Amino acid sequence: MFTIETNGNSFYDQNHGYVTINVKVDGFWSSPMTLYVNRAFSGNWVYSISNSSGGRDTDVCDELTAYRNYGNAMVALVEFAKTLDHDKLEAGYQNYIETVCKPEEEARKRRAAKIKEEQDADPAITIEEVRALMQRIKGTSTSIVFKPRVHSHHAAITVRHLYGAYAIETSHAFKRYSNLSFVKNIAALYSKNYEMTTV
Repeated sequence: MFTIETNGNSFYDQNHGYVTINVKVDGFWSSPMTLYVNRAFSGNWVYSISNSSGGRDTDVCDELTAYRNYGNAMVALVEFAKTLDHDKLEAGYQNYIETVCKPEEEARKRRAAKIKEEQDADPAITIEEVRALMQRIKGTSTSIVFKPRVHSHHAAITVRHLYGAYAIETSHAFKRYSNLSFVKNIAALYSKNYEMTTV
């Protein structure tokens, strides 16, 4: 005995171009074979069947009965695949595109537009501006806290000039620079919205 798990042919509805149908076979654990129906780039629907023993369930039946069930299930699965309606598969796929994919894509575009709008309102500081700030704090007790641009995953950094070198601190690191090689990184990632503090 075996069961082709069609779930009332629900796979036709809103399939995403990839349909999976499992088969349970008496004498084996799990689902020892699976029918895959995929929509190719050409628009054609193509079939493949994976099969493995899934592990024998010896409490159900003996070996020969189990493997007869297995063979019968494989034949039945092939015959079942021949009955699949490609027009229904395609209709379900197109329905999925219209009701799921397109709304998700429109939502993604709206989110991207909002992020861009917020980033445009929080422009990155320029290399020239950072260089000018470094000259201002050189040899002073003034520190600058650079804040990452909106939607950035970077943490704020503090820059100060100590003992003839620039020191950059984050919440978990401290590094000294003898020159301004770090300026381009600040300009690429950080906002004009900085703060200056004097100890």
